[in-house]
Parts: sequence; C-alpha cells; structure tokens
Amino acid sequence: MKPATLDPFFRHQLHLIADIRSLDEVQTDPEKGRRMQQWLADPYPTPPPCHVSVDQLDTGAGVIEVRTCRPPPARDRQRLLIWCHGGGFVSGDLDMPEADGVARELASEHGVTVMTPAYSLAADATSQYPTPHHQVLGVLDWASRQARQLGIDRDQVNLGGASAGATIAMSACFELRRRGLPMPSRLLMAYPFLHREVRPDQATDDLLHALPIALRFPQFLADQLFGRYLGTAVDTEFASLEGNSLRGFPPSMVAVAEFDDLRSSGERFVQQSNAEGTEALLHLSPGTVHGYLNRSRTVSEISRTLARFAGFLA
Repeated sequence: MKPATLDPFFRHQLHLIADIRSLDEVQTDPEKGRRMQQWLADPYPTPPPCHVSVDQLDTGAGVIEVRTCRPPPARDRQRLLIWCHGGGFVSGDLDMPEADGVARELASEHGVTVMTPAYSLAADATSQYPTPHHQVLGVLDWASRQARQLGIDRDQVNLGGASAGATIAMSACFELRRRGLPMPSRLLMAYPFLHREVRPDQATDDLLHALPIALRFPQFLADQLFGRYLGTAVDTEFASLEGNSLRGFPPSMVAVAEFDDLRSSGERFVQQSNAEGTEALLHLSPGTVHGYLNRSRTVSEISRTLARFAGFLA
C-alpha cells in the first residue's frame, strides 16, 4: 500500500506553522500571527461564474441572509443543495471558499443550485443551539415550498455542510424526524464534527503525529467549541450523534480528510448508518487536512470531492 502523504499544497507550507502550538500564540506573538495568516492566505483562483441572488429570509428562528448560486441555464439539472459552512459554530461566513467556492463550483460545473444560509454563530443564548439548525430548517421548508418558482424538482431538495455545518445539517434531520416531516432527498457532509468525543483510531492517530500542533483537533478544542455552541441549553439531544439513531435518515455521502482527528467521526457515521439500514457512502480524501474545502482550488481533491457529491445527487 502506498504510504499516506500530504498534498504538496499543504506539505510545502508546513514550515510556516511548525512551531505554533496554540491560538493564544497566534494572537500574542506578531511573528507567529503573520505566519498563520500566510498559511491561510491561499492563492484562491477566480471562482467560477454563476448567477448569485441574496434573500433576507425569516426562518421562524430569526431573519438570516441566504445566498443562492444558480447554474447556467444550459447546465441546470433542477437540483438544490442547501449547504452550511463550517467554523466550529463560532466563525465562518458566506464569503469563505467553503461556502462561496463550493457553491460556485457545484453550480457552474455540475448544474446544482446551491443555497448557503448565514446561520447564527454561537455568541449568546439567542444564537446558540438550537437556533442554527432551526434556521436551517426554515430555509429547507421555504425552499421546498418555493421549489416550482425556483425551478427546482421538489424531490431534489438536498441538505449538507462542512465540519460544524455538517453537524447543524444532521441536527436538522434529527428534528425533522421528531416532527414527522419529510427528510431532504440526500445528505452531504464534508469532514463532519458529529461527536463531542474526538476519538481517532490508532492508525489515524499515528498518521497525525507528523502534523504540526496547529493542524490537530484535540479534545479540549472540541470541548470548547461545543461548550460555546450549547451554552446553557438544557435539551441538547440533537446536538451530536452520541446516543442517537440514524434510522430514517436520507441516503448520505460523507467525505473525510485523510489527515484529520475528526476523520473517525465521519467514518463512525457511515458505519452506524449502514448498520441501521440507511445508505451511507464514505469518500476518503487523500492527502488533505481538516477544512480542505476552504482552501485553494489548486488542491485537486476539492474538485474531486465536489464531483463525487454532485454525482451522488444525480
């Protein structure tokens, strides 16, 4: 078996963050802060063109911005994906490549209409769990009711997200099941953050020892992010996968990054889904790290992952 190696895009920049051990260092040491910004500042190519419209949508859990990226008419396949960006529940926006770049590539190259909701980031009790996934439910309901006007096949309304955005999408599906409402046609997740417990298997953990600390996802970070997300909420049943069944979920595809502490979270979702009789496919993205869809399109695995996602929606 060929040994696992990082994509050259990441490998050639590791020296920038090799000695960075914490976010505090980035914030207090100007030199390390500069190098972290250099690591994050990709030569992002001009994104593919598509027609973008913006709506202010009352979701029933707050008014949020929703951007819709439509494919050229000749490529329109009448499929809709509601896609939630990541950011650990506390950061991220609709301009980041993980939102805007993903939407544009799926629309322009694969004929998928993509809606990206600016769900509330966890700052206080009004924006913490369960507000974000309730907002996504509002977008899903609106899109389903407006399918004809949007030029969408009502049977092709799909949901997905990356990292914490995948968690929010999963929580929305749990809520739909509890309410006895129709599920999205398909569920797409990229490097999802579905479990509160970070539990990489031994092989993955051994692989990750070569990475700088700045690229790891330790348990204390997961605890901090879930702590910010949950706040003082009492009923957190649908916040993570622990203790929940996946019976009745839509067919799912999960892309996991090879060099990622959260890889096992996506793998466990797929294993549990299949064990419970729900179709779920796993796509291992070789050479990638957590958050790779938020990087430059020069990383070939980005387009490969999005092509797999689009094919799953067909």
